[in-house]
Amino acid sequence: FLMKDVRKGAERILTAIERGERIVVYGDYDVDGITSTALVYRSLCDLGADPAFYIPERQSEGYGLNRDALEELVRDKTEVIITVDCGISSAKLVKEFNTQTDIIITDHHEPSEHIPEGYAVINPKQQDCMYPYKELAGVGVAYTLCRALRMLAGKTGVEEYTSLVALGTVADPVPLTGENRILVAHGLKVLAQTERAGLQELMKYAGVDFDKITEETVGFQIAPRLNALGRLDDPNPAIELLTGWDEDEAHEIAKMIDQKNSERKEIVEKIHNEALSMLTDEPVQILYHKDWHKGVLGIVAGRLLEAIHKPVIMLAQEEGILRGSARSIENFDIFKALNAHRELFIAFGGHKQAAGMTLSLENVEAVKKAMIDYIVDNHLDMSKKSPLEIADRCHLDDISLSTITNLAKLAPFGMDNPKPRFLIEDYKVIQSRSMGKDNAHLKLKIQEEKQQIDISNMVQKNWNLNRHKQN
Repeated sequence: FLMKDVRKGAERILTAIERGERIVVYGDYDVDGITSTALVYRSLCDLGADPAFYIPERQSEGYGLNRDALEELVRDKTEVIITVDCGISSAKLVKEFNTQTDIIITDHHEPSEHIPEGYAVINPKQQDCMYPYKELAGVGVAYTLCRALRMLAGKTGVEEYTSLVALGTVADPVPLTGENRILVAHGLKVLAQTERAGLQELMKYAGVDFDKITEETVGFQIAPRLNALGRLDDPNPAIELLTGWDEDEAHEIAKMIDQKNSERKEIVEKIHNEALSMLTDEPVQILYHKDWHKGVLGIVAGRLLEAIHKPVIMLAQEEGILRGSARSIENFDIFKALNAHRELFIAFGGHKQAAGMTLSLENVEAVKKAMIDYIVDNHLDMSKKSPLEIADRCHLDDISLSTITNLAKLAPFGMDNPKPRFLIEDYKVIQSRSMGKDNAHLKLKIQEEKQQIDISNMVQKNWNLNRHKQN
């Protein structure tokens, strides 16, 4: 209850449940938004409500609140709208509709100086919010509201929802520290024992080992499949998957999601190859094309960022309007750089290193200039890369099963809580061989004094292993 407006919002929702008022959860189409929507929807149902949910279609509606959707909800006599993972950047729309319906905003994105005039605005990043942990994902903020609801209603059992919190938190670029780490650690255990048919089927298609579910399982096997649906198609079946109990229905939805994930991979590869040919020598890259699928542009922007170490904006063009995503390097705050120029955008929001936007084609050069000016004005060294953080030097005889077991206690790992790296220097390579597709893996046996150990690592595709074997 230290989180600003959480009590006010929870009390209004409980009143709406008592009165039988129409409640709609308004979400987002990425994993954080999908899990947030499912979480609040399930929580309301558990409290006796009969809620609905609305997730905007990525291609036609874009991110966040939009006027057409709000008008439709008002026509349907919706008394309470609960936003999840969105809403903090929609001050004008909220002001326009807040006399027609009570809008309760839960969000974790950076607020601008214009805070929406909703019935309640729940976001720990507000300057006057006393909540001690500021880095919750959207699903973490939604979970805080659900905790408040159940506490005020005299209910227990909110911990069951942490499986969804773990999915959304790992999938979103938030630090895995403090409260996030606790929620994910607990949620992964709940996820491994879930009785929800939808989650079980989703994980089966992803090839998940239920006995070894980690943050990497979520990040690389589960989350991409949920994301694929929101990126390419209608994300609503994902909510049904995460909230339903019917095994046959869950099987069909999970199968469809798996197919969409394969389709997503093909589209990403095509756009990535096209974007590579469009890169320039400028310190920032703004790339756009009329045939690009905007649902996957964030993925491609992230890939390009890793390859060229420059801020990248990827946009899909349609009749003079550009929509897409940005990814940025650590020492370039893309939200801060562009938030000061909101007049150039039709819509804009995001974080320090990731953002989403809609703008007119005629403003592309102005946006590029704003980014370059930010680099110059702040004397940023764009060539500076993040250092390889080494926890300590070690010897081969330091490596034991107990060492690995103890290090695992620091998990789950993620942003701001990376897996520790150790430097081994004095050793001999006594065996070496490449393996796997395109010889992309290197297998070694190394020795230090009498101690031997097998190790492996990735090799770049264009790296000739045979040429270096003598060294």
